[in-house]
Amino acid sequence: ENPASMKDTAAANPAFVRPDVAALAPADQKTYVQGLIEALGYAYSENISVTFPYAGIQVEAVSNLVTTGNGNDFLIDFGELYGDAAQEIQKTGLGMVHITRQDTLDSITANILSALDVTYAVDPLYTVAARPAEFNTILKIPGYLVVRTGEKDLLLSAVPLHNRILQFLNERDVRVVLTGIMQ
Repeated sequence: ENPASMKDTAAANPAFVRPDVAALAPADQKTYVQGLIEALGYAYSENISVTFPYAGIQVEAVSNLVTTGNGNDFLIDFGELYGDAAQEIQKTGLGMVHITRQDTLDSITANILSALDVTYAVDPLYTVAARPAEFNTILKIPGYLVVRTGEKDLLLSAVPLHNRILQFLNERDVRVVLTGIMQ
């Protein structure tokens, strides 16, 4: 097949437009969280030192920081903060998301989106054609649709999506992140 002729076909036919898709390959909860945070456009720093007051002295602990750029920064604790450390850190005004080994990727995603205080919809619905709703087909896509002002909306989906669905979303300015399943 001639790559040049394929290029011409793609330019002439919008059905061949490459969808805006990224994929996460979570080996464990920590790599999933880092990939998710970065896909959402925020900074994730592992193993940062956190100092907080406890019983009249300054105590130092290590945790993972999500930096949002809007003052809504928070820590992610994978069960590594012991005793009252998490409660004492939260008293300083820094938010925290706790992740246990039993948490699913779905619950982790929901907790992080809530901590980020972003607008999102669970299992978004789309009308398929340009006609009134009563005469239309509704497409329900499993996942989380994050609404982002001034940017493409972002769909986080754990299920594989057919290429035509990806193209459909691309035409509606939705970027897709396939979150995968943990191995």
